[in-house]
This record gives sequence, structure tokens and C-alpha cells, in this order.
Amino acid sequence: MITGKVVVTDPRMEDDRRTIRELNSVEGGCAIQRFEIRQTGKPLGKHAHRFKTEYFLITKGRGYFLVAQIDSKGNITSAPEKVVVEADVVVCFNRLEAHTLYPEEEMGMICFSNQPFFDEDNDFVDCPDLVIEKFPELAH
Repeated sequence: MITGKVVVTDPRMEDDRRTIRELNSVEGGCAIQRFEIRQTGKPLGKHAHRFKTEYFLITKGRGYFLVAQIDSKGNITSAPEKVVVEADVVVCFNRLEAHTLYPEEEMGMICFSNQPFFDEDNDFVDCPDLVIEKFPELAH
């Protein structure tokens, strides 16, 4: 059995835009995060993971993700898609599947990852080009 409390583990996880509470479980080989998103209109994320798969359950609000395959350096290798999400929708991001969230109202999400999150594991891949301004055809 694995038990723990989901807490803010890093000061970078709380700012004007959002709060992320997290439980990293080395024993369980997973992570669970609870997102409270307060600021709308600005993108969040713009990244992928080399090794992790993430499942997001939207618990409140609505918005959309831009999603695209990338290479290990963060270069987009597939045409981006716009995925509209709202409460009770689940979305899965596989490894090297970049995602940028555009909240249209305050949102809540729970994320399950198949591995714990650690800065030193070289898993995070920045993808600064996955923004709506670069793909105006998806803005509507």
C-alpha cells in the first residue's frame, strides 16, 4: 500500500497563474498532481516528457490543449491538433507528445503520471513553439 498527501513540493509550482499540488511516489513508480488554474488566456505547459505518460482528468472549467509530436530536442514533428476539454474529460499524453493548455476559465485537473517527477531525471522537454500564435488556423 502507498499513502501520501498531495502538497506543493516546489515554489515553482505556485504563482499567480496556478497552484500544483503533487505526490511523487518512488515506491509506486508514479506521480499524482492536482492543478488549480486561476489565470485564463495565457498558455501553460509548452512541454513534453521523454519517459512519462500523463493522464489528465479535467474536474472543472474548460479550455483546450494544443498537442503535437516532437523529437527529443523539442522540435515539432507532426501537425498540431487542438483538443477541447471540459469537466469530466480525460486526455492522455504519451511520451514526446507536447502539450500546451489554454484555459478559457478557471480550471481544475488531476494528473496521473506513470513515473515520479524529478528535476534531475532529464525527462522534461521544452517546446516553446507549441503556441496558438504559430498556428493561427487552430485559433477558431
